[in-house]
Amino acid sequence: PKAFLPLREKTLLQHAIERALPFASQVVAGVRAADVPAAQEIVAMLPHENVIVATGGATRLETLERLTKLTHNKIAVIHEAARPFADEKLWQRVLEKVGETGVAVPAIAIPARDGIGVRDGDFLEYQLWRERLVALQVPQAFDAETLRDILRRTREENLRADSVPGLAVAC
Repeated sequence: PKAFLPLREKTLLQHAIERALPFASQVVAGVRAADVPAAQEIVAMLPHENVIVATGGATRLETLERLTKLTHNKIAVIHEAARPFADEKLWQRVLEKVGETGVAVPAIAIPARDGIGVRDGDFLEYQLWRERLVALQVPQAFDAETLRDILRRTREENLRADSVPGLAVAC
C-alpha cells in the first residue's frame, strides 16, 4: 500500500500523521486488516499517544464511517497518506473555514484549454465552465456530526459520488 512507501526515511503514513498531529487532539488511521500490525509499529514510533490504528472497510466510505465512530471530536478531518504534505498554513485555513461553515475542502484551479463537458454515451450531455473547474485536495474538514450524517445517508440511500465533498453536495 502507498501508506507504507518510504520517503525521506519515513513512510507516507508517518508523514501524514506527523502533519496532522499539531492540529488534532486525536488521529485515527484506517488501514486494511492485513496492514494493521505494520501500521501499529509505525504509530508506536511516534511521540504522541492519541493515534489510533483501525481496520478499514471494504470501501473508502465504509472506512470513513468506521473511523468517525471511533472519535468524539466536534471536527473530523480527512487526510490521506498518499498526499501527506499539506503545509501548516493550509491546515490552519481549513480548520478556520470549517469553524465558519461546517465544511472546508481545499480546491485548486485546473487549467483547461479545451472545452470540458459531461457525456451521455458518446455525446455531450452538458458543458462545464472551464473557469470554475477545481481539483479537490486534502485535508478536508467537516463538522463531525454532519460527516456522520453524510456517510449514513450515503449508505442508506445508496448515493454515489467520487468524493466525500461530492456526497455532501448530493445530500
